[in-house]
Amino acid sequence: MAWFRTDNAGIASELANSSAVIEGFAAAFFAGLGVGDAALNPTARWIVRIVNSLLATPGADAAEERAMLEQFVVPSVLGRITS
Repeated sequence: MAWFRTDNAGIASELANSSAVIEGFAAAFFAGLGVGDAALNPTARWIVRIVNSLLATPGADAAEERAMLEQFVVPSVLGRITS
């Protein structure tokens, strides 16, 4: 079950991608992980897009979503950690 309906996913996406507060939360999370300054804002915007996408078009079940996160998101995030 999606958090957003298909007819309002665009509005949710626009809000998520235009909010300095949401990007700030994501940036603070990644800064805490040691993501370098040069990669901080693009990484924060990218993860907001990923989360928004999963809320709008979730996987078939929790196991599929977890597998996608482990296979694609985690390695990408870990690759940006500098400390």
